[in-house]
Amino acid sequence: MMWLFLTISCLMFITAKSEENPEVSMGVGEIVRYHGYPYEEHEVVTDDGYYLTLQRIPHGRDNLESFSISHKPGAQAPNMFCPPPKAVVLLQHGLVLEGSNWITNLPNTSLGFILADAGYDVWIGNSRGNSWSRKHKEFEFYQQEYSAYSFHEMAMYDLPATINYILQRTGQEQLYYVAYSQGTTIGFIAFSSIPELDRKIKMFFALAPITVNSHMKSPMVRVFDLPEALVKFILGHTVVFDEDYFLKQVISRMCIYPVLKTLCSLLFYLPGGFTNSLNVSRMDVYLSHYPDSTSIKNMLHWRQLYQTGEFKYYDYGSDNVLHYNQVREDISQSPEQAQAQKERESRPASRRKAPTQPLCASGTDRKSQAIMSLRCNSIAGIPQHTNLETQSSASMKVTATWREVPQE
Repeated sequence: MMWLFLTISCLMFITAKSEENPEVSMGVGEIVRYHGYPYEEHEVVTDDGYYLTLQRIPHGRDNLESFSISHKPGAQAPNMFCPPPKAVVLLQHGLVLEGSNWITNLPNTSLGFILADAGYDVWIGNSRGNSWSRKHKEFEFYQQEYSAYSFHEMAMYDLPATINYILQRTGQEQLYYVAYSQGTTIGFIAFSSIPELDRKIKMFFALAPITVNSHMKSPMVRVFDLPEALVKFILGHTVVFDEDYFLKQVISRMCIYPVLKTLCSLLFYLPGGFTNSLNVSRMDVYLSHYPDSTSIKNMLHWRQLYQTGEFKYYDYGSDNVLHYNQVREDISQSPEQAQAQKERESRPASRRKAPTQPLCASGTDRKSQAIMSLRCNSIAGIPQHTNLETQSSASMKVTATWREVPQE
């Protein structure tokens, strides 16, 4: 009789489930509107032909007194009848993530909603290759040519196109940039490589900043120890973590059962380690949007950083000469710099200018990484909960932790 009682109790425990969160089957726009916020969707095209989707929360639920503007010639200056435009903030996601990550918690704990309620014009970026940014002028999503990108192209093409579009649309000259993980990486690259873009950043907030990943303890990062061919076999030859909507819905719905919540939490603990900050009651919402897709080249670029401990350009091996005009492994030029060098070398000797030194140094130890990051208008390798900020350039202050910025 006791065995029967225990069996019935176990079955009741297994079949019992928590109430499913309604946002599980919602997209970003549906989630935003579900919580009572306004929502807009915009599309921007990069110089190399990728279409990116930007999501916007122009204001909070209650703060309608100020507004966001579109840039129009002859627009009137702010006055007592026409309040100044809102300060603009861009939120940029990390690796194998997408824009929903800023709004998947409840409004009082989701940064996108918190900033909108605080009076900011909130824009959410989506890097090429994720589920929101899969179109190209010439290539289809599953073609090899489409996936020929890594975080370097996100920095040199996606971020400038995104920032320039937002500023043109709002009529602002600068914006706040808040990024997580790989989003900070593309910021470090873009702002150190493109001075005019750096000047458009009012302040850069680097959350979990990263330049090299060779000290990661995650079990999942051990896949980078495998040969490249085996990595491609495991992750894919073009697209990594291709979004399967049906599979994500099945997994997220399984995670509402208490007996499975611990197993589901491993999907978050394995990549980044254990944390007490994970809200297990929202697990089904998280897993309906995570992980998202990226290219195999992007993952291989991170693999190179993991193996070398250096923050540098993608190593094409024997094909480096085609991309960087040099063969050696220690790549110090981007494709754009290599093209500029070719143009300089084609000029008469009397008209040539001396090449400039690389903006960023590289190093494997903590001090070298910090110095490199400071030179790149960034702060890297800062322990969590550390309040450290520096005036890194005349145009931009960088801080490693979020703090409230007064509305302009």
